[in-house]
Amino acid sequence: MDSLQSMINDPAFFIISTIAIAGALGVILERNIIRAGFSLVICFSAIAGIYFSLRAPFVGASQILIYAVGITLIIIF
Repeated sequence: MDSLQSMINDPAFFIISTIAIAGALGVILERNIIRAGFSLVICFSAIAGIYFSLRAPFVGASQILIYAVGITLIIIF
């Protein structure tokens, strides 16, 4: 059963981490603050997805509530 879980988690981790890196690059390279803010939402949401895949739902939910919603709203508005 552990090998099946590992077979599912490894590709999911690489896909989610690629999304997080792409979002981080979007924050760095984007000149428009609104687009950079949306890239930040993508990055924070992908990091929350990594926490959920590590079976840490409280940390993942905190990541979404505090960072993806709260901090990004402050940046955009």
